[in-house]
Amino acid sequence: IVDTEVAEIEETRSFTTPEAARDGARETLGRIAADHLSRGDCEFISVEIFDDAKTPLTELRLEFREIAK
Repeated sequence: IVDTEVAEIEETRSFTTPEAARDGARETLGRIAADHLSRGDCEFISVEIFDDAKTPLTELRLEFREIAK
């Protein structure tokens, strides 16, 4: 999810452990963030991890917030 746009990826990746899945999701999140945040065109990015039955297991999020001081 980038802001309100949900992108489902046709290609699936399988991982041998939950930790490996989390690492893969972090890598994907970083790639998306590098692309979108550098252009200033999003404020929220989320990557979800699902099991083989497509049941959501966990979600990783990045949120860009400007906080006035």
